Amino acid sequence: MPYFAQVLALVLKHFQSESARRRCRLFVRKDRQVEGWFKGELMVVFDQAKGEGILSSWEPEVSYDHGTTRLKCDFAIVPTEDPGWIIGVEVKTACLGMQHKRTLEAMAHHDDFEQTGPWRLKDVITGGAGRKGGLVRDADKLQNSQILREKVCLLFAYGKQDDFADLAGFFGQVQSKFSQYLADAGEPTRVVEPDPAPIDLEDGTRLQVLAYHV
Repeated sequence: MPYFAQVLALVLKHFQSESARRRCRLFVRKDRQVEGWFKGELMVVFDQAKGEGILSSWEPEVSYDHGTTRLKCDFAIVPTEDPGWIIGVEVKTACLGMQHKRTLEAMAHHDDFEQTGPWRLKDVITGGAGRKGGLVRDADKLQNSQILREKVCLLFAYGKQDDFADLAGFFGQVQSKFSQYLADAGEPTRVVEPDPAPIDLEDGTRLQVLAYHV
C-alpha cells in the first residue's frame, strides 16, 4: 500500500509554520529558486517522522545501480509499518512570477532592477532545452530502480497571489506538460495527485505542494 500520504501530511504541517512561511515569503520577494532549502527542511520533517515512529529510517542522496551506471534519488524513506517498503523521493521547486536582473550599477543608482521575464514552468517539467534536471528526468530515474516500492516527485511552487490567479489552471498546466512530454517520449502517463489546498504565506503570496506518484 502507498504510505507517502501519511508523510505528506507532516510535510504540509511543517510548511504551515510561521518560520517556514516567513522564509517562503522572502524567496517570493527576491524571486529565487531555493531547492536546497526545501530539501533541508524535508530532512527536518523526515527526522521528526522517525522520532515519532512514523518512519523507521531515512537517508538523503541515496545511490543505486542502473545497468553500468549509478543513479541517485534525493531521499529514501522507510515507513515503520513495513520495513521492506522503501519510498524514493525527488524534489523540485518552481518560483512563479518574474525574474529580475540584479546589478551593482542599479544598486549604486538606487534604480529598480530590470525584469528579464517569468520563470519558465516548462523547464521545471522537462528540464529545459537539454531536458536535464526536470520532473520528467526525476520520474524516469525513479522508474529505473527495482528496489523502490513507492516513487514520488515533490514540487514546491510558490509566488504572488496574482501568479496563482487560476490555481486549477496552473495544476492543469503542470499535469498537461508532464503527461504530454511523457506521451511524446513513448512513456506511459503518470498520475499527478494535487494537494488539497495551497498554503497562505500572507502578504499576497502562497505556496503549493504537488505530489506526483510515478
